[in-house]
Amino acid sequence: MIIYSIFLMLLVGLAIVDLKRLLIPDIYVLLLVALGLFWRLQIQDEIGSAIGLGVLLATLGTVLAWVSKSALGQRALGGGDIKLLFVCGLWLEIENLPLFLILSGGGGFLSGIIWFSFGYGRRFPFAPSLALALMLTVDLS
Repeated sequence: MIIYSIFLMLLVGLAIVDLKRLLIPDIYVLLLVALGLFWRLQIQDEIGSAIGLGVLLATLGTVLAWVSKSALGQRALGGGDIKLLFVCGLWLEIENLPLFLILSGGGGFLSGIIWFSFGYGRRFPFAPSLALALMLTVDLS
């Protein structure tokens, strides 16, 4: 319960900073990686699958950023978002990946529409959508 509470506080803090500064500080990512690895060691002996899922999500984010840069002239995801995707992999089970992707993609789409409609510019924070999707997915699993 303590680990989960710290997890939630870090994700909320990270989302607030990204909303205000369009930046995800590395300290949040590092703390979430350390906490995620510790949590994984508490619930199972082998953490290789969690690290593998993190690498998969980070790779997916990197490819998406590269494709959007090539096609649209700007990256769809920043480096902090890609690192946060790695963190998400540490906390998710593979069977919950579709739910996470639907929630984060849908949340990002809706928050982008809201962000643009208020005239805040073309760049918008994706970390709040990732954080909320991760919280919901972990909570529902």
